[in-house]
Amino acid sequence: MSVPARSRVLELRVEMLRARSQARQKRLEDMLSHPPAGPRRAALRLRRVKRALRMVDRRQTAVKTREALLKVYEDHLAGVQKILNDAAEKASRAATTSEIVEGASTGASHKPLKL
Repeated sequence: MSVPARSRVLELRVEMLRARSQARQKRLEDMLSHPPAGPRRAALRLRRVKRALRMVDRRQTAVKTREALLKVYEDHLAGVQKILNDAAEKASRAATTSEIVEGASTGASHKPLKL
């Protein structure tokens, strides 16, 4: 899949996630805007709200943990990229130097190397 296609797919996934999240939030707000019908329903609602809050806290912690791990991995990849770029540059210079040396040994005419 090409890069523009991947970025478009990512945009669509983000848009879908955002729309679903907004719909869930609206349903929750609508549900909580109505008073419970009686004390048993009020107690049930309170238990559900507390359980949902614990779930939100756990998921926020999981997101923060994953974010930290991804940051470390991103830093690692940046280091690897730097090493590979340096190696490619050295290989390119070595190839250019060997071409010049080969040309000189065969007597081919070439322009002097300016350093």
